[in-house]
Amino acid sequence: MNILKAYTKPLLRNFEIQDLKPLLKNYVPDFGKKLNMISDGNGWSKIAAVLNEENNNGFNDNLIEKILYRWATEDIHDHIYLLKFDSSFNVNYLMSKVPSNYLNRHIAQTIKTEEKLISIRSEKNIISVLYRFGTCSLGLDRNDKCLFLVSAIINLEDKLLTIRLNKHNRTRSNFKLPTIINEIVSNLTNIFENDVSISRFQEGKLEEILYNIFNEESESVEKIIEKKNEKSEKQLENEINSFLKNQLLISDPSEYFDRVKYIYFQEIAKKLKAKDYRQGYIFGICFRDRQLINSTTRDPKKKSIYTSEFYWNLKGLIHKYKEVSDLSVYWRFNRDNFSDSSLQDQDKVLFVEVGLKVVHSVLEIHYYHTLKEERGIKEKYVIQRIKKYL
Repeated sequence: MNILKAYTKPLLRNFEIQDLKPLLKNYVPDFGKKLNMISDGNGWSKIAAVLNEENNNGFNDNLIEKILYRWATEDIHDHIYLLKFDSSFNVNYLMSKVPSNYLNRHIAQTIKTEEKLISIRSEKNIISVLYRFGTCSLGLDRNDKCLFLVSAIINLEDKLLTIRLNKHNRTRSNFKLPTIINEIVSNLTNIFENDVSISRFQEGKLEEILYNIFNEESESVEKIIEKKNEKSEKQLENEINSFLKNQLLISDPSEYFDRVKYIYFQEIAKKLKAKDYRQGYIFGICFRDRQLINSTTRDPKKKSIYTSEFYWNLKGLIHKYKEVSDLSVYWRFNRDNFSDSSLQDQDKVLFVEVGLKVVHSVLEIHYYHTLKEERGIKEKYVIQRIKKYL
């Protein structure tokens, strides 16, 4: 066996057994029977033994390897970090700069070496790069090792670089996030030389982007709340003024008018269901005012913030400073038409729960749920919601 091209348990440990078995049953003849014949080891080591034995016997694993590579660069990661990428050259030219030993290299080929870079591949306007940042321990058993895989996806059309990783694995590795980002940026810059530009966002730019998303979502939701209000605007105004003057004996109600109005809207919001918000809502936010005080709220059940006093009491400050450092959003959208705001065709409606956070001058995108189903289209939607403010 060529040990530099051998499947191992630490590599396969990145994937779920319930995903590997159906995949391999489709490509490896009598896979279930061959797996049962192996008595030593657990599920991942048994699967590695079957694959290596098949390869020794001349089996072509190209189709399996392509799927595992896609899983390793896209599906297994729950955190994405967004940077700016620019180049005046096309994919073909940039790929011509890649050293041949990295070009389309097999995912299992380098796992016995100290190399970080595993493979570089391209498809249309996308360049994908897979790295290995050592190993990490899983669970209580320190001998249960997993390769810590990190990927970098370059989208030449969107002019973005996304660095992807599994945060649980990172916390159990020896690598800090800034180190990972800096090493990948340095590596890509060395490979593509002066033909590319990779940079972080200007200070304050990402906070401004998150504020713009907050403002857009909040305006949409407040319109929905106002429509649910059974009283006319004039009637509500008269009732609030009467309450302030006659019951609270406040001579000038104008100073307190908005506070009472917001309490009224907050009560309406409490009666709304998730579907009433149509395209989604915010369920978490963090901002820092000019006194450097962090203000944070996030509903543990991912319900909208419009039912909490936090939003109605502090939205004025948020609009004043126009900066948000952390945002958690529930979005619903038409998978075939992102601009469709009616969402009438429920068969085409998807949802995504995502956290957006500014860390180390890059934008962190955290997916609260695994995106195995419709991952590509969900990521595309999230990126386009962010991109229009870049």
